[in-house]
Amino acid sequence: MSEDAGERLPCGRPVDPLLDLVTRGRAQPPHDDRDEHERACVHCRALVAEAEDVWAPVRSLAARREVPPPDLVESVMAAVRRLGREPLHLVIPGRRGATRVSVDALGRLAEEAAWGVPDVRVVLSRRSRARVDGATAEPTGAAAAVGVPGGPDGGRVLVDLAVVVSHGVSIPRTADLVRAAVRRQLDALASAPDVVVDIYVDDVVV
Repeated sequence: MSEDAGERLPCGRPVDPLLDLVTRGRAQPPHDDRDEHERACVHCRALVAEAEDVWAPVRSLAARREVPPPDLVESVMAAVRRLGREPLHLVIPGRRGATRVSVDALGRLAEEAAWGVPDVRVVLSRRSRARVDGATAEPTGAAAAVGVPGGPDGGRVLVDLAVVVSHGVSIPRTADLVRAAVRRQLDALASAPDVVVDIYVDDVVV
């Protein structure tokens, strides 16, 4: 069967209209839209029979019903519930309600604390990131911090900070100073006593 749109059968009938009837399921009973000639002509009937054989697997695939796994809904809902238990904010409980501090706010507080440490020359906000139990999420704020669910006491705060320090200073000591400053800042301003601070020293400058 040629794909030439102008091809005709020996009887003079064009090929394409018959092929179109086959692909639409209209070339045989109970939905037969062929005219009297096409039903009786040996050439038209042969073309339709050949096209039906070729098109049958396609029609079979189209009619197949895909059955979803029986636990699909349960799996999706479990994933949604996990997202609800992993908020990107710190929860501070109170007698009259909980206060939630966003990732951006915690990050800005951490960055501010790092800038106040002597010999920290730059805080690289684009190098910092937020983390939740091993997962990562790019923050929009300067530094990165996230509350990890920890029961009624609020949760643990993880902070990643990338900095550039002065040449000639003790890098471990400077990192410890940054770590201590961030912890004090977040404890004083966001009531986050359990703070883990990872420092990335990306460069030194004279």
